[in-house]
Amino acid sequence: MLDYLVGLLLLWARGKSEVQFRRSLVLSPLLMLPIVWVLIEIVSLLRFGLASTLSELGEVIVFYTPFVLGFGYAYVCIVLGSVWALRWAGWLDSSAPAI
Repeated sequence: MLDYLVGLLLLWARGKSEVQFRRSLVLSPLLMLPIVWVLIEIVSLLRFGLASTLSELGEVIVFYTPFVLGFGYAYVCIVLGSVWALRWAGWLDSSAPAI
């Protein structure tokens, strides 16, 4: 399923300006939060059944949210830093489209 999401992302990104692509890159960790929360809830229901309470779900969300945001924005920093370094080295043309 992840490969279909990546394919859809690449189809969406084709022809977008760099500003639009950078904006979506910066927003992507925030948009991943609901997906991770739903996946955690599904795993919790499959593992523990209906015995998992709402307070347990809240604890899990509070626990995993900083990790999702931390790793997500670390990835964003790596990507934007790589683009900056490639432009600085002259290996990437700044007038080229994002994808």
